Amino acid sequence: MQETRLVPIAPDKRSDISSYHNLHQQLRTLAGTCRESRAVVNSAVSRPGALRLGNGSLLSIAGSSDIVFLEYSPPDFYGSGCNLAIDPDCPGLDLIRRVAVRYCPSWHRETAPSVCPFCRQAHSATSCRPDFPTHLYQFLARHLPRLEDFYFVDYFVLRKHPKGAGKADALSPAIRCGNQTFYEANPDEWDIKPHVLVLRSWLEDRFVRYAKMSRLARHRDPDKVRFGILACEHAIEPPISVQSKSKPKQITAAEYDSQTKATVRPPTHQQQPQTT
Repeated sequence: MQETRLVPIAPDKRSDISSYHNLHQQLRTLAGTCRESRAVVNSAVSRPGALRLGNGSLLSIAGSSDIVFLEYSPPDFYGSGCNLAIDPDCPGLDLIRRVAVRYCPSWHRETAPSVCPFCRQAHSATSCRPDFPTHLYQFLARHLPRLEDFYFVDYFVLRKHPKGAGKADALSPAIRCGNQTFYEANPDEWDIKPHVLVLRSWLEDRFVRYAKMSRLARHRDPDKVRFGILACEHAIEPPISVQSKSKPKQITAAEYDSQTKATVRPPTHQQQPQTT
């Protein structure tokens, strides 16, 4: 068993757009309002079931509907179809009820056909299958015993209708996080690639079967877990144009000489008063 802990994905706080920063600000504001509000805040943050980072920082209060975006392995391993090779001992995983992970396009990269151990022949490419992530459903069943909702975050999903075109506005409730807005995507309103839907169905089926049959699984109600896809839209503001300072106009010697003659005047001599 490998000792691990929950840490922010972004190493620098300035690049961390997680919503728990807003939660901290709201709790500080509420705690500073009055004595009763401070008591409510203290009760909420100390209630069993509150999710925290490894350093003790609050992620979400107990009973919250927050979705935790999770990365549990290095990118190379995450994009493979290998079995789960680690057994993380991570406090807080057993409290997560709604989780989202990044959809990886390499899961649909078909590998070259291998030599058959029986006939010693390389079969045609039609026998190849995508490299689906076995480690993912194993991780969910083993380490998220309270899981209720699972989401793939697919950054390539786009709206079928432009924003503001009537029906496209009646989308699922938005989940805002910094300059990103997430929607639960459905094939009617969003352009979801068929292989993403295939992978979602495959993962749900394998998760349910593994949770019921494996002695390592800790989830007791796998049939009740809901699997979905999240689309992401970015609110990117146009860059601020900085007006460059105009360079001083270059003039010729003749122009300079003419300007000098036009602006410089010789002093005039005033007539001195005469005395008698």
